Amino acid sequence: MTLSLKAGQLEETAKQAHGFKGVCGTICSAPLEALSKRLEMECKSKQTAAAENTLTELNEQLQIMLTEISEHLLKQNNQNSNLTK
Repeated sequence: MTLSLKAGQLEETAKQAHGFKGVCGTICSAPLEALSKRLEMECKSKQTAAAENTLTELNEQLQIMLTEISEHLLKQNNQNSNLTK
């Protein structure tokens, strides 16, 4: 989405945001789903500056979620390792 938005391809970015919104709904990530929906609407209404800000926020929230998942998996792995000792 970043590349298409930077290239001024708002319609393409809206399509990508729509697809990502579906993925976020599937994994029950309401915050990312809401940001994706907002990005999609901003792109459709040609609000480039707003879309850029929303995409930044979306990327930040995505990084937070990925960090939390990684930390959880590491914790689970450590707990499983302790069980096998």
